[in-house]
Amino acid sequence: RKVDFPEPDGPMITTTSPLRISVVMPSRTTLFPKLFRRARYNKSIARLAVAAVDFSLHPSYFEPCGLEDFIAQTFGTLPVAHATGGLCKIVDDETGWLYSPNNSEALQTELTSLVNIMRYAGRDIFKGMISYASRYIHEKYSWNKVALIYEELYKKLFAC
Repeated sequence: RKVDFPEPDGPMITTTSPLRISVVMPSRTTLFPKLFRRARYNKSIARLAVAAVDFSLHPSYFEPCGLEDFIAQTFGTLPVAHATGGLCKIVDDETGWLYSPNNSEALQTELTSLVNIMRYAGRDIFKGMISYASRYIHEKYSWNKVALIYEELYKKLFAC
């Protein structure tokens, strides 16, 4: 069955089993038109893709906010990210994983470790972490919490 996934700017990691990872590059749509299709961005499909994968990869060199890791955690997918900018709010080994330096060897080492854990302990090994990560971002970064922080900031700024 063919599913229209949005074409990413870079690799898009998808899984069909806990241990099988396939990397879909944008150029594949022209090289293998019967296997891959170009599709317009569709937020619903994009969220389903995030929810379907085992890990959300963020090999960013620069990341001012780090919203994609929040989205992944909301949909039950743990982020694996280069420790930079807004991605540093990921609590390593609690709400996801951080790696450094940002090179293919460090990323491969992290992913190999995670895949081996899944291979030997099963996918359920991460259930508690997934649940904690989702609760953590909702409790710590909810708009109610953020609004209180801004309110205090504005009070200080306008007290002058």
